[in-house]
Amino acid sequence: MTVLVGTDLSESSGFAVRAAAAVASLTGDNLEILYALESADSDAFWRRFVSTPWEEPKALKKAAKKRLDERLDAEFADDFEGLTVRTDVVLDRADDALTHRAESDDIELLVVGKTGRAALTQALLGSTAENVVRSAEVPVWVIPPDVDASDIRHILAPVDLSQASRSNLKESAEWARVFDAELTVLHSLSPPPSSLNPGEIEATSGDLDHYRFEGRQRLEEFVASTLGPQHGAELKLTLEAPFSAILETADDIDADLLVMSTHGRSGLSRLLMGSTTAKVLRRTERPLLTVRPQEDGPLESADTPAREETTQ
Repeated sequence: MTVLVGTDLSESSGFAVRAAAAVASLTGDNLEILYALESADSDAFWRRFVSTPWEEPKALKKAAKKRLDERLDAEFADDFEGLTVRTDVVLDRADDALTHRAESDDIELLVVGKTGRAALTQALLGSTAENVVRSAEVPVWVIPPDVDASDIRHILAPVDLSQASRSNLKESAEWARVFDAELTVLHSLSPPPSSLNPGEIEATSGDLDHYRFEGRQRLEEFVASTLGPQHGAELKLTLEAPFSAILETADDIDADLLVMSTHGRSGLSRLLMGSTTAKVLRRTERPLLTVRPQEDGPLESADTPAREETTQ
């Protein structure tokens, strides 16, 4: 299989290349590096006003391929040792090019740097990383600038006890195995009914203790049924809102990787991606791996009542 990584030859995208090489080395996968020349895209704004010879795209690609290979040889020779590395240049937008290439059967992981377009375009369309996460069917590993993600020691996997979150939990366990890393599983428990309705009596400390105890039991059963009883993961339960709980826990344990589900939705909800995963992607400065569930379906949490914002 192959690990695919996008680059624009910037310093920040170099961190994504190095991370992709590290995981490919550990998993025995090949590495493919894709360089998208967005300014030469056939739909680029300037192409509407000029006529270019048919040979120009070939010349652009040839020059860019030479520049790419020279840059990689100079900066990443040690990282590529023992790997089969393939490079390619396309005249396309980076998000479209990466998503299209990831549709191939041999791509198992897509790695992209967390760098975006200009402010107005990003506000309207989202960053390259966000667009790739929204569209790609394979797991997407997003690497923030200036972060060395080649050595993972602690992984955080938020779950909401839905079928969808089993996928990211399984993926988290596999990455923990590959990198010999610790795994922490986080579940944000929905508030008890008495804390949701103003007309009801406030929950006592005894009620909350019992509520947490039941929540802990459900979390333990969920993890054990997904990973097996000897999973070895540390379990954390919180009554905080999922978004803040994820960021705070990631800081507390100094997580090297967050693994979250995109829930695999389609249609308008997938276009907007108004989920906790999208919020974490925009705010975190830690590497984030997004996993699309194997089967789409309703997001039904084991908690009752369910809050509007799920852990994912």
